[in-house]
Amino acid sequence: KAAVEKLNDPEALKTAALNDKNSDVRWTAIEKLGDQDVFKIAALNDEDRTVRAAAVEKLDDTETLKTAALNDKDWTVRIAAVEKLDDAETLTTAALNDKDWTVRAAAVEKLDNHTLKAAIEKLDDSTIIGATDSAIAHFRSAFSSYERHAVANWLKKIYHCIRIASVRTKIKSLNERKHSDAGCRDHDDYYSFATNHIDEGGDHTDSYDRHIDLSGL
Repeated sequence: KAAVEKLNDPEALKTAALNDKNSDVRWTAIEKLGDQDVFKIAALNDEDRTVRAAAVEKLDDTETLKTAALNDKDWTVRIAAVEKLDDAETLTTAALNDKDWTVRAAAVEKLDNHTLKAAIEKLDDSTIIGATDSAIAHFRSAFSSYERHAVANWLKKIYHCIRIASVRTKIKSLNERKHSDAGCRDHDDYYSFATNHIDEGGDHTDSYDRHIDLSGL
């Protein structure tokens, strides 16, 4: 490791980063390099999570970051990738499906409400309910107050976006019905009617309400 710290030759550092048997040496070489090709290889293939995470933190390649965020076996690598991403689809997938609450919470934090609502509108009910059920179970079994707080914030933001997305979906459905019914009022009046009569507590969210109990959070 000490010898690598003194190295300045890019080729020697590249060899050390990809081939040295010692993970500390590979990590040190990664830290000294500016080679994106090396970072891509190390981020996806190194056997040591600290080396993969170090490579991810220096990566600029979105596709490699997306792969690491969704597929790496270690949560520290996935969260490092999530924190560098702005891709809404990948962040939403991580927010709803990652098995580790810290990764889910980090992904939710990167998504603004508008983006998250738009993504949720494309998901089926079972996917959303499965994800929230898992998070609720984790909340109930969490030991630290910090962990419970993070999961509670995740649940509240997701649930808020589910409700708004459900409103939009219902309004869209009603407007589609309007265009197939010659007896309906014009588009603007119908949209106004739908908006005024469908609130966030309406029956269109009953399927979620029955499955997602946020009382006490």
